[in-house]
Amino acid sequence: MLHVGMNIEAKATLFREFARVLQPGGKVAVYDVMRVDSDNKSKDNTDIRFPVPWASTVENSFVESPARYKEMLEVEGLSLLEEQNRRDAVVEHMEKQRASSNSADKSASSLNLGILMGNTSIKQKLSNMINALNAGIIAPVILICQKQ
Repeated sequence: MLHVGMNIEAKATLFREFARVLQPGGKVAVYDVMRVDSDNKSKDNTDIRFPVPWASTVENSFVESPARYKEMLEVEGLSLLEEQNRRDAVVEHMEKQRASSNSADKSASSLNLGILMGNTSIKQKLSNMINALNAGIIAPVILICQKQ
């Protein structure tokens, strides 16, 4: 699952379906933006400025902590094999993407996030996400699980 969990409120239902379709020993990888602030100050995500790449408003954002993901996955019989916080690599990549969207070369043949997400809001979305990454509120996290 690649960058969709932030938009899914009913993650437990999704993880139940993972478990239903996986054979014993089968694996699933989840790569989502997750809450990584240690005190989890704002469970309702109001400390994240919107819009961000996955949601225009807080009402459409369902970011959870890695601990919460793991809890829901384990309830469904999916054991954690590996966890990776990809914050540093993604901050570097996002800075490059932001620079690319600000570049003078806006040729139609140059596919970038600005084209995919709409040039009118991409700068603000990326800026808000990078600010939340830099503040230690969120990070992209990979969880690899296996069905027992």
